Amino acid sequence: MSILFTVKVVTPEKVVYEHIAKSVTLPTGAGEVTILANHQPIITTITTGEMKIINDTNHSEIFFIDTGVAHFDNMNSLIILIDQSEMVHEINIDHAEQAYERARQLKDQAITNQEEDFARFESLIERELGRIKIAKKYYK
Repeated sequence: MSILFTVKVVTPEKVVYEHIAKSVTLPTGAGEVTILANHQPIITTITTGEMKIINDTNHSEIFFIDTGVAHFDNMNSLIILIDQSEMVHEINIDHAEQAYERARQLKDQAITNQEEDFARFESLIERELGRIKIAKKYYK
């Protein structure tokens, strides 16, 4: 039997996930990181991308996540605080593609505006493109 640990995923709106896991793979600023039980304590930033949780029954649960932080402690507890999260099966690809196109149009309009508008729209584009890629990866 493998060693398990607790995982809690929280957005500003709600607790998205709270369960026992065998592993969690996260996108970080330093690249993809996989957390297993008894991992050394870590605090890391999370980037937009795919989070994969292998639960205690060996079932993979895939999420699109936006930026945030993760903390794993020496009590075998992983807490992930993120801006946004969606299970991959909840992503509507058509809506995500429409949101991506709207964000691109807004970015094109913002080029002549302030830099902060440009950066905000660039972030929106990155988020929507991430949602599309992850959803298409699992909806073949």
